[in-house]
This record gives sequence, structure tokens and C-alpha cells, in this order.
Amino acid sequence: MKLFFSLIVVLAFSAQTHAHEYFFGFAELNYNQEEGVYEGTLTLSSHDFKHWLETRAMDLTEDVDDPTKPANLQQISREIFTGFQITANGNSLAFEIVAKEELNTGLTNYYFRSTKAEQSGTLDVKFDLMMDLFPQQQNKITYREELKSSTAVFLSNKTHSSISL
Repeated sequence: MKLFFSLIVVLAFSAQTHAHEYFFGFAELNYNQEEGVYEGTLTLSSHDFKHWLETRAMDLTEDVDDPTKPANLQQISREIFTGFQITANGNSLAFEIVAKEELNTGLTNYYFRSTKAEQSGTLDVKFDLMMDLFPQQQNKITYREELKSSTAVFLSNKTHSSISL
């Protein structure tokens, strides 16, 4: 009976360690012609991203005046955009998070936009967000313009790519 109990405990712990075998991040990007900025959405697993931020000693205290916006949104923005960088026409785009939406599916959408920038047909992208903590992290970006789109996939051994429309 002791052997049976030990086997159950071992199986329970091994199932827990393999319960979450993949990690992901999705970005969608477009160019707003009227405002001359790039805009996008970054979708991340809420739990994984929170854990990743905690490894950077970030306190995720909510802002009392607005419970949907963390008090440290600027710091979260800095952390995100060290692992998600885009160069257009030879210039690094500067992004900021403008809103956040936590979904009931366990995902969080971060809405972002760039400072003013000229539109480019080719973007150079580095997207290694969270890959330092989760080596199996897979990230993907889709760049859309009207009816055209281009997608690139990023893995721990391929963190840079160019996408063109």
C-alpha cells in the first residue's frame, strides 16, 4: 500500500510539472495612416507573463483609482519592449502600452502604439519576449495592411526576422 501511495504522489507531481508544456505570445501590428503610427496588440498568457515579471522583482499592485491599469504600467511596458523590438527604415520604433485587457480565457491583451514613424514595407523584428525564462516560448507576429498580411514565427533559436508586405 505504501508503494501504491508513493507511486500516486510521484505521478501527481510529474503530471503537474508537465501540465503546461508550451508558452506563447502573439502580436498583431498595423500602420495607422491617419496618425502616422504603428498600432498593435500583444496577447500573452496571463499566468506565464505574471510569473516572468515576478522573476524581475516586479510588484504587480493594482492602481486604486483604476483597477484595470497596473500602477507600474510604464515598467511593464519597458519589460515588454526589451523582448519585442521593431526597426522600420533603419530606425528603432518606440512603443508604449496604451491599454490592457484581461480576458476570461487566461490571456491578457496589451494594446500598444509607436511614436510617429514613416511606414515601411519591411520591418525587422526581434521577439524573444519571455524566452529567457521559458525556453519553449514561441512568439508570432502578424503585420497587416488592408487585405495583405505577413507573419513571422520566433523560437529560442530564431529570435529575429524580417517581415514584408
